[in-house]
Amino acid sequence: MNIFRRVEQKYLITKEQHDALLEALGDRLVKDQYFYNDMYNLYLDTPNHDLIIQSMESPLYKEKIRVRSYGLAENNDSKVYLEIKKKFDGTSNKRRISMTLGDFWKYLEKGTKPKDANPRTLAEMDWAFQKYHLIPSILVNYERYSYYLRGNKDLRITFDHNVRYRTHKLDLTNGDDMHHVIDKNSYIMEIKSLDSLPLDLSRLLAKLKIYPRPFSKPKYAYIKSIEREKQHV
Repeated sequence: MNIFRRVEQKYLITKEQHDALLEALGDRLVKDQYFYNDMYNLYLDTPNHDLIIQSMESPLYKEKIRVRSYGLAENNDSKVYLEIKKKFDGTSNKRRISMTLGDFWKYLEKGTKPKDANPRTLAEMDWAFQKYHLIPSILVNYERYSYYLRGNKDLRITFDHNVRYRTHKLDLTNGDDMHHVIDKNSYIMEIKSLDSLPLDLSRLLAKLKIYPRPFSKPKYAYIKSIEREKQHV
């Protein structure tokens, strides 16, 4: 599937909360088919970082464009996914196009359209690239662990750990020289569903004092990068 629509809720949790939640859910929590991924996301933005700055203002509607690699890309023949994600009032819509890393650079730099792309998704990409004059902005990497609730594959829970970033060497073939976005012992938990959370799960989260918190990885990585620049002035 290259088109997704779902309700997403994020939580910033400690290792202790993570461990307690996994223990409480027990065998209700089932490892996803693609349980573990080392994810690299190259976010695209305007030269003035307009998309990230707009996200910092917590608008009702926002969008982001990124190219994602599952694990480091080995070369220009490696598969990546160019994605456009739009969020309105807590509901997200994501469209993506599968292509090689080399085809992505050709599309970005020369406008060469990837083959076999969904025409509607490609039209949305073309519009975004033309409107924003997109360039590589920030690279974010994290380890993701994915689960679903037994009997409800539409309710997925992911834990992102070891979240890192860099604002130089903006490619998907190098994972070195990166800085942490959050504490190493913290996790970004995300619950993705087609509807509201089951009541028992909501009660369990409240019992463990796990509360929703907006958290955008590129936004906080951008804030960290600004803080680092100020320290080196």
